[in-house]
Amino acid sequence: MSSPTGSNASAGNVLVAVSWTFFVVSLVVVALRFYADIFIIHLVRIDSYLTFLTFLLVIVSQVFTQISVHYGMGTHIDALTPNAVVLALKYCWVAQPFQLLALAFGKIAAVTYLATIHGPRNANIKLAFLWIVGLVQLLSGIVILGFIYSQCSPMTKLWNVEIPGTCNGRARNVYMAYLDGSLSAFSNLCISLYPTLIFWNLQMKTTKKVVLCLLFGTGVIAAVCAVFKTTKVSTLGKTTDITYDMTGLMTWTAVEQYTVLLAGSIPPLRPAIKELFNKASSTTYYRSRNTNTLRLDDEATLTSSTVSPGKTSAYTVGTKGRSEAFNGKRDSTEKILSEMGEGGIMMTTRIEVENRIYAQRMNASRDQMVARNGREGV
Repeated sequence: MSSPTGSNASAGNVLVAVSWTFFVVSLVVVALRFYADIFIIHLVRIDSYLTFLTFLLVIVSQVFTQISVHYGMGTHIDALTPNAVVLALKYCWVAQPFQLLALAFGKIAAVTYLATIHGPRNANIKLAFLWIVGLVQLLSGIVILGFIYSQCSPMTKLWNVEIPGTCNGRARNVYMAYLDGSLSAFSNLCISLYPTLIFWNLQMKTTKKVVLCLLFGTGVIAAVCAVFKTTKVSTLGKTTDITYDMTGLMTWTAVEQYTVLLAGSIPPLRPAIKELFNKASSTTYYRSRNTNTLRLDDEATLTSSTVSPGKTSAYTVGTKGRSEAFNGKRDSTEKILSEMGEGGIMMTTRIEVENRIYAQRMNASRDQMVARNGREGV
């Protein structure tokens, strides 16, 4: 097998560099998301499990993509041996179902998470539309898999043209790929813009609105990737240098699947980050009070209660300034939507400190007076 070196290997090198870079970033973000779910928010929901499934599919697709590049994907076909061409194409097509399923389940995970965030205005209609978009994308991915593996008879002729048979379904597969790519771009756009429609009408600072919209709107990048991926589909039906020309399609597909995964994993990190800042703030408050010889005793409690939906979390602040959370299984949506308005999703947070310092001082003064009077009486 000829090694993919020089300019011939540039497309393969780009695919490897881009895909592995996104893989590392996704690994870090997903790991932080599960750390937050398990150890900070103490709540692992259905969207978390779907995200984990998506990441497993991404790992498998990344492995097969790497094997395909190893055998020559990204290299011009005339620089490869016939056996290398067969293996490069074989592992490329094997990676396809995992990529398509990763895209579909990544969007279902995002929809499941977004379903917990909605206002009172036409909430059922919005959620129904969101679920239809996600399920249509899943159905489209399953259907196109059938078109991919039925375009040639026998199926192995898909990666080995020397095998006797026909590939009459190539044109049909291209048309279906156009449809799937268009649906993918549309679903990415809908999922990313849905939170914007909710947040932008809330009574809150414009800067916070912009931050939230950007945080939830990373799916727009996935929509752009889907458009570029769709433009590369035309090469499937007319190329004579498939090991080189197909690499562009593989690259944009990889970027799209990773951006979908990131778009569904980044927003849930916000409540975890706020939780860490809240814990740091409570510790700082204790220490600053301690420097003024005022401290909360072991029985003092810091209670955070929400008016709606009525869940309460409490923290115990000890003499060493540590904070312990109990009854802390709160919905991460509460943290995201805290201090927001618009009817049903409006949440207000009331911080109460059971401060016994004054009572302690009064008791201490009384004890001192009793002791002094006792000495005078003697």
